[in-house]
Amino acid sequence: MLFKLFLYLILTLLIWQGLNVTYIYLKRQFFLLSNEVVDNNGSMWEQCLLLSGNQVRILKNLIQELIFWQLNKTIDKQLQDRKATVLQNVVNHLNQNLYKNLQLKTINLLLLVV
Repeated sequence: MLFKLFLYLILTLLIWQGLNVTYIYLKRQFFLLSNEVVDNNGSMWEQCLLLSGNQVRILKNLIQELIFWQLNKTIDKQLQDRKATVLQNVVNHLNQNLYKNLQLKTINLLLLVV
C-alpha cells in the first residue's frame, strides 16, 4: 500500500514536471516563431524549477486561504451556537423570575396573566 502510494506520488511529479517542460518548450518556440526578443540564457530545467516553485507557492496560498475560510466558518457557527444558548438561558431566567415575582406564566414570550 505504501509502495503504491509512493509510486503514484513519483508518477504525479513526473507528469507535473513533464507538463512544465512542455509548457516552457512551447513558450520558447512561440517566442522564436513570433520574432520576439526574449532572454533564453537560462536552461530549461532552471526555468522548470522556477515555474514549479511558483506553482507550489500558489497552491500553498490557496490551501492556506481555504483552511482560514473553513476555520472562520467554524468559529462563526460556534459563536452563533453560544449566542443561541445564552439567549435561551436568558429567556428561561426571565420566565422563572416573572413567575416567582409576579405570578405570570409565559408561553413563547407571550405574557399570560394567571
